[in-house]
Amino acid sequence: MPLEKGSSKAVISRNIRKEIESGKPQKQAIAIAMHEAGKSKDSHEGFAKLEHSLAHEKGVTSPKALAAAIGRKKLGKAAFQKKAAAGRDADYRARMHRTLDAIIQGKKSAKSADFIEPV
Repeated sequence: MPLEKGSSKAVISRNIRKEIESGKPQKQAIAIAMHEAGKSKDSHEGFAKLEHSLAHEKGVTSPKALAAAIGRKKLGKAAFQKKAAAGRDADYRARMHRTLDAIIQGKKSAKSADFIEPV
């Protein structure tokens, strides 16, 4: 049974329902529908999840470094660096949005240090 085209919540919901009715597990159905809609999970979120799970493993002293090594091994150096840069950019944009919101609401003053580009 072919899935519907589109990325709206309604289309994604109908596609999930179709996949579940065809016998797929719920998580797999969601992943297929999201992939079909072009809304796959952000890789930066996957890195944070891996880092968090490694933090609870016995004997792991630096979960961030271990997660980076796993990602580099899995993706290759160039692809990993590209994804890492995208994650840093996303973090920087989120920080800037929070800072600007705080300035607009009068909770924070605008200092030049708030707007320095990350290295």
